[in-house]
Amino acid sequence: ILVNNNPAPLIFVNQLQANFQIPFETQPGTATVVVIANGLESQAAMVNVTAEAPGIFITGTDQAVVLNPDNSLAESGSPAKVGSVVVMYVTGLGPLDHPLPTGSPALSNPLSNATVVPTVTIGGANAVVQFAGMSPGFVGLGQINMVIPKLANGTYPVVVTQGSQSSNNPVMSVTQ
Repeated sequence: ILVNNNPAPLIFVNQLQANFQIPFETQPGTATVVVIANGLESQAAMVNVTAEAPGIFITGTDQAVVLNPDNSLAESGSPAKVGSVVVMYVTGLGPLDHPLPTGSPALSNPLSNATVVPTVTIGGANAVVQFAGMSPGFVGLGQINMVIPKLANGTYPVVVTQGSQSSNNPVMSVTQ
């Protein structure tokens, strides 16, 4: 896959789907995407690239990938406790204070923090963001470490907002 004629690192490929990293060098605006398979080149597709485009990873039909301190998924069987720090996996965090070469895993020292700190709401309540940046050891995987706000027991939509861009709104479960 080429984005503006730059090779894009492939994350996953099968006959019906290709997940790839938009090269960090890609500037906001319109970009061309070309797929090359078995030596055949597709027609160029035009896509809009924004500086930030937060997206929350999901599992199942609409469960946010949010891990509790014990690494269990914050779902109805193991909800996140109010006041605990959880890790949510995301994409599209935009520019970093320590940029990474395209296709390179994030380092743990120094961490690569998002230069535009996102806000996170759970069921409309603000979560305190302790870290928003690239997940060390992974390519193109962002994470947000956040404190679960005071909410009643239940399952709530989660939304990440950066600048004028908002994410999808999958759910997570919370308990007192």
